[in-house]
Amino acid sequence: MASLGVTPPISLDPPTPEDVQANDLLIKELKSRSSFETETATKKRAAVLTELQALANRFSPHGSKLFTFGSYRLGVYSPDSDIDALLVFPKNITRDHFFTEFPKILKDNSFSEIVPVVDAFVPVIKMKKNVSIDLLFARLSVPKITSSLVLSDEVLKTADASDMRALNGTRVTDEILQLVPKPQSFKYALRLIKIWAMERGIYGNVYGYPGGVAWAMLVARVCQLYPNAVAATIVSKFFQIFSQWAWPQPVLLKPILSGPLRVWNPLLYPGDRLHRMPVITPAYPSMCATHNITKSTMAVILEELERGRSLGLPELLARHDFFHRFRFYLCIAVASKGEELHFHGWCESKIRFLVGKLEVVPGVQLARPFPRSFEQRVATAEALQECGTTTGDSLEAGEYCVSLYYIGLVLSEKVLDISSGCADFFSVCKGWPEYKPGEHFVSIRTVKLAQLSAAVYPQGEVRPRKRKRREAGGDKKRAKSVET
Repeated sequence: MASLGVTPPISLDPPTPEDVQANDLLIKELKSRSSFETETATKKRAAVLTELQALANRFSPHGSKLFTFGSYRLGVYSPDSDIDALLVFPKNITRDHFFTEFPKILKDNSFSEIVPVVDAFVPVIKMKKNVSIDLLFARLSVPKITSSLVLSDEVLKTADASDMRALNGTRVTDEILQLVPKPQSFKYALRLIKIWAMERGIYGNVYGYPGGVAWAMLVARVCQLYPNAVAATIVSKFFQIFSQWAWPQPVLLKPILSGPLRVWNPLLYPGDRLHRMPVITPAYPSMCATHNITKSTMAVILEELERGRSLGLPELLARHDFFHRFRFYLCIAVASKGEELHFHGWCESKIRFLVGKLEVVPGVQLARPFPRSFEQRVATAEALQECGTTTGDSLEAGEYCVSLYYIGLVLSEKVLDISSGCADFFSVCKGWPEYKPGEHFVSIRTVKLAQLSAAVYPQGEVRPRKRKRREAGGDKKRAKSVET
């Protein structure tokens, strides 16, 4: 078998009896965490995709084709995973027509919670029918789409920039599957690494951590270096290799192909030189899947990789201590009137911008974002103001949805001024094209460890106890130093 990757394998050794035993324990752990979906549930996913393809063919007289990507295409989806899908249409179907008319068809066919997000970097229709689905659109400048369509490099010649981004997810996923020597070992190892990253609070591209495709490429690279290894060995080598990786040396699954389109190249593009932990997609045009990683999130990732080098499965997968470890936190409250949550997604995508602003403030050693939000509903504007979640904006009467986001702070100075960074963050958030004063607002406030809202403690998680010793964040005098 020809070797895969940009370097020869480190070892071709077959698994030992001890490796096989460790692998059996890994699979047992995955099953105990309900990582695998039932056959019945998987059939429901397939039925929904079949229905989507049929609806698309009715929508487009000249054909269409449905592709999947992400965890579903990789075969590492769990019962609560959504489906990432892509519909490719011929030139007679425009993007505006699709996002205006196709949601009506979905609604008429019992799909629910249909939300077209047309202002996203990659426009998407979010929906549900037994399972959550994120549906992308791509249009090729061809008169007809047939079921034999393959998303080769050739199709990019008829795609604009937005279509290319939509096509990229499927193309990258397919390349990853072709570049691993033993797909089953890869899938088991990736399931474990994804659970680890989620439990440790380092999963989520929008917050500045690796997302699903980046973790998949990192695991795939280890598989290339140990092509005969079982999943348990891949996981062990994963922590050994990437805790010592010479960042910003890029992680590549294959050589970067050149062409007329822009590809990742730090020698040519100054922006590419700023990527701290570059993991490069294998499909042309190659891009950096980890460009959002910041100084703080990189430090957290490296700490977790080092921690994972010497731990067994139960300890490795222990839940994060984010809400226990810092003395001070920033709480970002994003609110909107009624049920509309698009503004929340806009602000969420800007949190890493705030982290970047905080990182350059003298005295801020670390600004660690927590990669999920906590939702609550407030019945009136008055109640929202009493909670201290506004910045003086006048609010209209009515019910509001509130999303809370947290950043843990490690401080080395007693007097800090982060007001400028916060003001810039407010400005960016309020730059949302559909922002309406009185209906949308965002605020930032400091919260001490002992003041964290009950909303941040999922069922079963222990609240932090008071500690006598000083936390990493510093002493009590710092409480007033980060008021916004």
